[in-house]
Amino acid sequence: MQLACSQTDLARALSVVSRAAASRRASDRIFACVLLKASEGELVLTATDLEITISKRIKAEVNSGGAVAVPARTFMGWVRKLDPAPVTMSVTEPSTLHLNCNRCRANIKGFEAERFPSLSSTMSQVASLSPALLRSMIHQVAFAAATNNSRPVLTGVLMRFLNEDSQSFLDMAAVDGFRLSVRHEPVDDGSEPPGELIVPARALLELMRIIVEDGGPVSLQVNQENSKVCFCQGDVLLATQLVQGKFPGYEKLIPTTHTLRVITDTEAFLKAVQMADIFAREAANIVYLSITPGHMAITATSAELGNQAGEIDAMVEPQGEEKSMRIAFSGSFLLDILTRVDSEQVVLDVIDPSSPAIIRPVAGSSLVHLVMPMELPETKD
Repeated sequence: MQLACSQTDLARALSVVSRAAASRRASDRIFACVLLKASEGELVLTATDLEITISKRIKAEVNSGGAVAVPARTFMGWVRKLDPAPVTMSVTEPSTLHLNCNRCRANIKGFEAERFPSLSSTMSQVASLSPALLRSMIHQVAFAAATNNSRPVLTGVLMRFLNEDSQSFLDMAAVDGFRLSVRHEPVDDGSEPPGELIVPARALLELMRIIVEDGGPVSLQVNQENSKVCFCQGDVLLATQLVQGKFPGYEKLIPTTHTLRVITDTEAFLKAVQMADIFAREAANIVYLSITPGHMAITATSAELGNQAGEIDAMVEPQGEEKSMRIAFSGSFLLDILTRVDSEQVVLDVIDPSSPAIIRPVAGSSLVHLVMPMELPETKD
């Protein structure tokens, strides 16, 4: 293998693909490597930890093709320190990568390309998605997925494609047992609508980081066994194994009634929760919302640090005789939700202090967040 490429292009590609490389403490060092594969006019960089694979193509002047796997961290660290200039590469036995850029030279010991996991499989395109919409949906939903593996299906995000009145829609949902986020949006028609896919939340969060809004549509492809999904945009590809199992029927979890509806300014609500959270971190992360006609107080108390009390204006719409309520939530859950609401005003629907509440934007996307309150005895702030 012998080639030359731009240091800028190489550094950018490494910053993308290396996120899929395992740590140097991986059981097999090959998973901490990036595969370099040169062919006519291009260099393809690929990294994988077997759960997620990321590949990126860059232009290169290739004198002779070939492939080698080298430690991702070492290679990226060296390339990043170079000045913007052409980088030449060549490989000699036993799998040593020789690098040259201006007056800098390095030799990196690698592995034969054959040791790198074979990831090829037959894929079929099932949908073409707007990158802006996809990034927005992932940002607003994927955070609610579970982070532990006690129930693996909850570590995934449901992508469900529907057809309603000749229009294709995408539902994206995530739930961890304490909160739920779901968004329903129209999308371009797919050639073969895949029905339901459960995609690891980690993979979608990585996808959100690497796709760009002006890079053209994102092609969604699934293999014949329905066990693997690929997202492709231009010269970037992310592939991941799908989560197997039955996703919870989240629709039945969403309340259809409420006792009080609170409409308030999103920024004011967020700021009040941020201030209360400073104290809540030292008190089981509990933030209290006290709803009264025209106002909502946001408070937190720490036995060691003190307390915080803030009040914001709110339009309170009772659906019965109940006109006030005090309810406790996890401060971090509220922050996760409010930082992802993309409208000037937000709606909070509550039933009682022990039933799930709904938070959603007043206008804009069809986004719904459900959060369970913290059931605690009445305390003084």
